[in-house]
Amino acid sequence: MAVATSASACMLPIFLATGAQADTTPAANTTVTQPANPREPNGIEPVKPTGSRATAADRTPILAPNQAPGTDDAAAPQGLTDTALTLNPNLLSSGLDLMMSAIELPPHIIAKFIVPPDQWYGFDQVISHESGWNTFAVNPSSGAYGLGQALPATKMFTQGWDWPINPVTQLLWTYDYMCQRYGSPNAAWAFWQVHHWY
Repeated sequence: MAVATSASACMLPIFLATGAQADTTPAANTTVTQPANPREPNGIEPVKPTGSRATAADRTPILAPNQAPGTDDAAAPQGLTDTALTLNPNLLSSGLDLMMSAIELPPHIIAKFIVPPDQWYGFDQVISHESGWNTFAVNPSSGAYGLGQALPATKMFTQGWDWPINPVTQLLWTYDYMCQRYGSPNAAWAFWQVHHWY
């Protein structure tokens, strides 16, 4: 029972496209500036394990290959510039899943970044009834697993290798599944209400 909806109901925001990386090539008429101190790109400071703010003495400098501690950039091997010592922006844009997992938001909050507002109610109802928003939920009779109760659970591998533990991967898979099979999360909820499964 597939219900047709507008194409926009199941389009992921551009920053959620898996595998996509930001274009970091500057336009022809722009100037690229380096951070004031390339050893602290973007002003990010290391954090002590105790949770207190690191001091300048606690910072570990980024050294060039074969560069001795305590030497300045002038002693770096020939051809190694300040640019080589800064972080690659593509490494920093590794995806929403890493960012959301790192800050440990609850799955229902993460889902609000994935599901369009007009589809939220249906998505929330299906997930609430299927797994109670438990990332590790297992159906004892069927073996369905995760937030969206995938059966078999290994289907979620299409969204990422970390599907058993990452709520972002599970939510992306579940949203994609609802859109492909039913047309939208709201249509999936309408189906669930009639059949008590989706």
